[in-house]
Amino acid sequence: MREKLSGFLHSHYGHIAVGFAAYCLSMFLLLTVLQSRMPEGGLNALSDSLVIGVTETGGETPVVDVTPPVIPEHDTATVTDPVTGTVPDKPLATGRIAVVMGEMGLSRSVTVQALEELPPEISLAFSPYAENLPGLIFQAKNQNRSVLLEIPMEPYSFPDDDPGPAALLTRNSHPRNQAALEASLQKAEGISGVMPWMGQRFMATAEYVDPLIRMLRAKNLYMIDGTTPRDLRETAQKPTLAATTAQRYQLPYLGVDIVLDETATRAHIMRQLRIAEEAARATDEPVIAFAQPYPVTVEVLRDWEKTLQTRNITLVPVEKLARSKVQNGKTKE
Repeated sequence: MREKLSGFLHSHYGHIAVGFAAYCLSMFLLLTVLQSRMPEGGLNALSDSLVIGVTETGGETPVVDVTPPVIPEHDTATVTDPVTGTVPDKPLATGRIAVVMGEMGLSRSVTVQALEELPPEISLAFSPYAENLPGLIFQAKNQNRSVLLEIPMEPYSFPDDDPGPAALLTRNSHPRNQAALEASLQKAEGISGVMPWMGQRFMATAEYVDPLIRMLRAKNLYMIDGTTPRDLRETAQKPTLAATTAQRYQLPYLGVDIVLDETATRAHIMRQLRIAEEAARATDEPVIAFAQPYPVTVEVLRDWEKTLQTRNITLVPVEKLARSKVQNGKTKE
C-alpha cells in the first residue's frame, strides 16, 4: 500500500493532486484570517466603512455648482466705451447732439457719400458755389434734413484767404452786401437756415452784423454760427456779438460748440464725439457739432450714429433746436 501511494505521488497525476490539495489548504487559511478580521455586519459594513473613509479624507467633499450662469439683460446705458475700453461706474445720463456738415457741394463724391450714408438727423450746409445747388438742396430736403446755405464772409486773414465773389465784406457798403446775400439766397430756394463761411472779421463787426441779423429775421431764417466755436470745458463764457444781436431781434440762433475734424483722422473724430457726448449728458443743453466734408468724417459719423441708443444720446436736427430756442425766449450763445 505504501509502495502504491509512493508511486502515485511520484506520478503525473500525483503531482496534480498534491498541488490541488496545497491550493485548497492555502485558500482555507486565507478565508479563516479574513473572517477573523471581518467587522460585525459583514461585507455591507465593510463597504460602508470604505465610503466613509474616502469622503472623510481631506475634509468636506466639495459641492460643484452646476447651475447655468445668469446672463444679465443688455444694459444699453453701461456698454463698454470703444475708445477707452472701460465701463461707466453708473448708468449714463441722456444728452442731445446736433451735427452740421458744411461745404456741401464743393466735392461731388463726398456730397453723394453724405447724402447716401448719413442719417437724416445730420444737417447739411451747402456752399453757394456748389454745382447744381438747387438739385442738391432738393435731394437733401426730400430726406427730411435740415438744410442750410453757407454765406461767404470776410475772415481776419482776408485777402490772403478769399471767400470768393459772393462774400460779404466790411469794405463793402450795406446795399452791396445785401445784394450779395440776396443773390446767394435766390440760388438756394428751399433752405431754412444759414451759416457763415469763414467770416470771423465780418461777424465780429457790429456795424455789419446788425443789418445781417435783421435781414435774416425778416426772411424767417435761422443761423448756426461756427465762426467762434465754444470751449466745452468752460462753463461761463462771454456771449458773442452775433448771439446778443440775434437775441435782440429774436432770430433763431445757435453757436457751434465743437469742431469734430480739425484733424481728419478716425481717432481724433471719435475723441471729439466723446467730448461732445460727455458735455451733452452733463447738462440739459444740446451740443452743436460741426463737421467738414471729409470721407473719413462721413464714415465715422455713419458708424457712430448706429451706437447712439446704447450711449443714451439723441441725434437732433439742428433746425428743431434753433427754432425751439426762440420759442423758449432765449438763444444759445
